[in-house]
Amino acid sequence: MELVTEPTVISIDPGGTTGWSVMTVHPDALLDPDVPILANFIHRENGQIRAIPTLANPRATPKARDLSEEERKCVRILMHDVIVKWPGAVIVIEDFILRKKSMDRELLSPVRLTAALEWAIDASGFPYYIDRQAPSEAKSQITDERMKRWGLYKRAGGMEHARDADRHSILYLRKCKQNGGKRGLAWPHLFNLDGSPKVYVAA
Repeated sequence: MELVTEPTVISIDPGGTTGWSVMTVHPDALLDPDVPILANFIHRENGQIRAIPTLANPRATPKARDLSEEERKCVRILMHDVIVKWPGAVIVIEDFILRKKSMDRELLSPVRLTAALEWAIDASGFPYYIDRQAPSEAKSQITDERMKRWGLYKRAGGMEHARDADRHSILYLRKCKQNGGKRGLAWPHLFNLDGSPKVYVAA
């Protein structure tokens, strides 16, 4: 299994509509203060997956703790079409904060999706490091105004969840630029625990 050769982050905004983002940058963008992250993308893509059940029979709705078929499909798509294509990437999942009391099944969709996704990632056997970020942290630091200025904000297409996943990717890359230890945890095959790049000598 060949791991990613450049720092790659996969961010996921789980929920009724799940957003995802993949960003790969040149290592120098995380090591050199004078090399900007946003000007050194090697690869960048994002997307959304609908995970809201569309059941004709309300009695067929699964219990709140159980995955719906749409949620299972969402996890399968994320694993097969996104995550396994980038072995060794760091995976950032938006943390869930319950802000209201409700019996709405969709409210707990992020919890079910996150649990199922973490299980699937662990079962895959691929070496992924999983981290969490609060939604408020991403939106307060990677604002709409900044996204527009960087050319990463698109109004058309209703891609707000994919855009939120982009926010998490950019924020995480910025954290890794500032914190060498975080780089070492995120990509242990590329960086030492102090954040310095690993040097491989050909046999």
